[in-house]
Amino acid sequence: PDAVVILLGANDKVGKNDTGFVADYAGLLTMLAARYAYMGGRGGEPTRFISVGGGSSNGLTPELTAGILAAHAKYEAEARENASKTPGAPAPPKAYYTEPHNATWWEINKDPSVYKGCNGHYSPKGHQVLADAVIADIKRFLDA
Repeated sequence: PDAVVILLGANDKVGKNDTGFVADYAGLLTMLAARYAYMGGRGGEPTRFISVGGGSSNGLTPELTAGILAAHAKYEAEARENASKTPGAPAPPKAYYTEPHNATWWEINKDPSVYKGCNGHYSPKGHQVLADAVIADIKRFLDA
C-alpha cells in the first residue's frame, strides 16, 4: 500500500514525557515496517506511515502530539540503524504526522453534535470532516 494511516486520540492516554507511549508506538511502527518493507507503494517506494492526531475527546493535546513525534523520531532512528546493518535492505518507511486545525477539532468535538456518535466517538460526519481537514497533508506526504 502507499500508506498506512493511523488515527490517534480517543483512547490514547499520553502523559507529559510518556516514554511508555513513545516506546509502544515506535514498536507498532517497527512491526508495521517489517510487514510492509518488501511490499512498498507506487513506484516501489516504501509505504508511508501517517499518524493523524485529532481523534475524538482527547485527540488533540500537546502531550499526544509530542508523544507521536517522539515515537516517530525513535522509530526512524532505529529503522536507519537497522537498515545500515543489512546491505541491500529496502529503505524503511517514513513516518509523517498531521492534525486538523484547532477550530475544526473543537467544532467536531462539541456536545451535542452531529459529528459524534456512540460513546463520544466520531460519527461518519465527524470522520468526514476530520478526513477533509487532513487530506491535503496526506496527498503531500504521498508525493514526498
